[in-house]
Amino acid sequence: VALFDAKTDTLKTFAWSSEHESPLTHYQASLSDAPSLIEIIKSGNPRVVNNMEIFSDGQNTHTRVLEKSHFGSSYTFPMYQDGQFIGFIFFNSFEKNVFEESTLVDLDMTAHMLVLLVSHEQDVVGTLQATVRSAMNFTHHRDPETAMHIDRMSRFSRLIAD
Repeated sequence: VALFDAKTDTLKTFAWSSEHESPLTHYQASLSDAPSLIEIIKSGNPRVVNNMEIFSDGQNTHTRVLEKSHFGSSYTFPMYQDGQFIGFIFFNSFEKNVFEESTLVDLDMTAHMLVLLVSHEQDVVGTLQATVRSAMNFTHHRDPETAMHIDRMSRFSRLIAD
């Protein structure tokens, strides 16, 4: 699962489920640098790629990493919450030509359930962020100097995390 941050046009890896190590842990990329993913958003429909070699000329880091990981096929499902794009679910296989109609029926159902889980998680995080913002607003009114310090520290924390 990769989540989209609309404020920064960034797609960030969020969750990975496999017996293999994630090839893109803590990875992020600008969505505008991924035209094939933008096409999925524009269409609003999932994408099936049964032969990943079509991306062999791709220059993006994630394209190169996926190629080195020897993925043969991919099914990409766009996620929406209240009509807004929030990210993608990627189903990948080391084999080519595995995403047939019968498989896609099950994956669609699984993807819709995952969208609900991710959407709920986003709601919880949004509520927590709103609570923190409210607390910060109280701080701004009570002690502007401390409030500015908290703002600076939040920006420094983000830089350090990056």
